[in-house]
Amino acid sequence: LMDDEYSEQELQDACDVIAWAAAQPWCDGNVGMMGISWGGFNCLQTAAKQPPALKAVISLCSTVDRYA
Repeated sequence: LMDDEYSEQELQDACDVIAWAAAQPWCDGNVGMMGISWGGFNCLQTAAKQPPALKAVISLCSTVDRYA
C-alpha cells in the first residue's frame, strides 16, 4: 500500500533487494542501480542510505530536489 511517494518502506525494500542480490551465488557482492524519473530519484535516495553492497547508481531524468 503506497501511503506516500518515496516512502521509508519503499527505500527499505530497495536496500533489502540490494542485500539479497549481493548474497546470491551469481553475484560478486557488488550491486548497481539504474532508474529513470521516479526510479532515478529512488536510486539517489537509496544511495543516501548507503547500503554496503551498492557500488554504483545511474540516475536519469530525475532531480535531487524533491520539492521542485
